[in-house]
Amino acid sequence: MDKSYAMGKYGLESKDMFKSSNKNCWYYLKYFFLFTSIIQFLIILGLVLFMVYGNAHAFMENRLSDVERLNTKLLGDLKTQERHIQLMTINITRIEKERMAYFMISEGRKRELIAMNSTMALKDAKINSLTVLSTKLVQTPAPKCEICNDHIDKLNHSCIVERLLSQNARDRLATELRNERETCNTTANAIRNKLSQAESEKINCLRDNRELKNDKTGLAAQMEIFKGSCTTIENKFKNELENMKQNLENAIRLSLPDAGGLNYQQQHQTEAILRACRPMPDQISFKVDQALIRLRQDTTSVVQENSFLKVSEQRAKEDLKKCGQEKEDVSQSKKEELGKLQKGFDSKLMTANEENQRLKIEKDNAERELKESQSTVSRTSMQLVSLMETLQTCQKNLVISAPGLVLKP
Repeated sequence: MDKSYAMGKYGLESKDMFKSSNKNCWYYLKYFFLFTSIIQFLIILGLVLFMVYGNAHAFMENRLSDVERLNTKLLGDLKTQERHIQLMTINITRIEKERMAYFMISEGRKRELIAMNSTMALKDAKINSLTVLSTKLVQTPAPKCEICNDHIDKLNHSCIVERLLSQNARDRLATELRNERETCNTTANAIRNKLSQAESEKINCLRDNRELKNDKTGLAAQMEIFKGSCTTIENKFKNELENMKQNLENAIRLSLPDAGGLNYQQQHQTEAILRACRPMPDQISFKVDQALIRLRQDTTSVVQENSFLKVSEQRAKEDLKKCGQEKEDVSQSKKEELGKLQKGFDSKLMTANEENQRLKIEKDNAERELKESQSTVSRTSMQLVSLMETLQTCQKNLVISAPGLVLKP
């Protein structure tokens, strides 16, 4: 018998061979359809994700442009605030110099006031000495008293005028010193408030910078976790594909009969089936890898864009809130400064009115004292004249009663 022809087999062996060959096609097609459905599911999932995240792309672009404009505006406001802080620093330095100048002026006024007080003391001592001298002159009659009285009147008038002028100068210097002190105190309080406000703004900026650094660190950690999770999912999926490929090859190898009991034609058919089935998992893996790569790129880009937009929106909201708070603080501080200036103006006006009333009272008292002094001087002069007349009468009587008596002047 020619061995090139296959021998016919009968019984259970032939039935098993036909049964396994009929089963192989459906078995392979089942896996093929399974992987095809998986690929279709992944493609549909990618399209759905792209449609879901792609519909809001125009809105996200508009939102991003709005956020950029808002960020530009906030940067401009921040630069304006920085320039305002620089101007405030310059003004604070200038006010410090003015305060030192006012302090020097007040010290000079204090020295002038001390000098005026000493001058007033000297004038008072001089007036007292003149008063004592005039009393002695009144009590002790002497010739040529009219000249002394005129001199005393002149000295009294000059002393009263000098005393009034000294009092006016002293009051004026005291008023100027008090005004300078109030101005210095107001300026110092304004400087302290501005310095405290600048310190608080500096602390807020440092706190915001620290919070931004923390947010950056948290976002970087989230990005690393996201990348790690994506890599883990990809590796798991690849491992599952490798396991499915290995299981498919094992199933094919187990479903085929042993090559030892087959003839040449059956071995040739078995090898053809293996060659036809082995490329299928590789093609499926390649297509699945391509679909996963595209899906990962689309998902990563969309997630990154969403993360960037969320972070930008959050920062814009925080900057807007901070600018609103700064605006409220500045307006509140300006209102407080305006109230303080109004109170200072009212207090200065009240002080000026009180000072005016006090000066009027002092003027009236000085005029009354001057009138009293004039009346006292007039009475003293009249008494002096009467005493002189009495003295002359006494001298005449002495001359008449004793003609040989010589009176010494």
